Amino acid sequence: RNLLANPAAGSPGQLLIGPDRRACWDRWRAARDTLRKRHGGRQEEAHHELTLRVVEVVGLATEGDPFQATQRIKELQAQLGKADLRRGQFEELRKRLSAAWQQAQGRLVEQRHERTRQRSEWRARMGQHLSRWQQTLEQRRGQLAHLVEQAGKLIEMEGRARSEDFAEQVRQWQAATAEKRRRAEESIAELEQRIRDTEHRIGRRHP
Repeated sequence: RNLLANPAAGSPGQLLIGPDRRACWDRWRAARDTLRKRHGGRQEEAHHELTLRVVEVVGLATEGDPFQATQRIKELQAQLGKADLRRGQFEELRKRLSAAWQQAQGRLVEQRHERTRQRSEWRARMGQHLSRWQQTLEQRRGQLAHLVEQAGKLIEMEGRARSEDFAEQVRQWQAATAEKRRRAEESIAELEQRIRDTEHRIGRRHP
């Protein structure tokens, strides 16, 4: 600064000539180059660190959890926006993150489609089970109605029995019929519960 300005009041200053001008210019260029190198070094370091993170998230978007990948990409995009990088470095990482985002989004769509397909197939299987169980339930109810009717007839037979031996035989038939009725009722209750549980799982409503 002393070389460039005259401290005397009202002085217009003085001009550098010859070696002094060259020395001042050389010092200015050296300081400028040093600052540029330091700045460039910081940019390279920031670029290297961000590149490692981008490579990691690209792998996650391609083969890992795509939802987690989208969250990481958002974080990296925010970091990239604040990073001190050259324009070329910034654009390179931005494009790689954009491609990773598209990859992760595509995989999320595929996963949603796959879940929808699996859910549809599962509902179809459950619907088939329900149809079969409902048919079986109607058969069991028909069998139970027959057993109830048979039990009533056996009561009448016992009342009309002309001998104790025959009455005892009828009572044995009644016991056997009662056991069949008990098993039929248990089977019906189990089927009804299974149907209710399955309809609840697939979102059906009872009529």
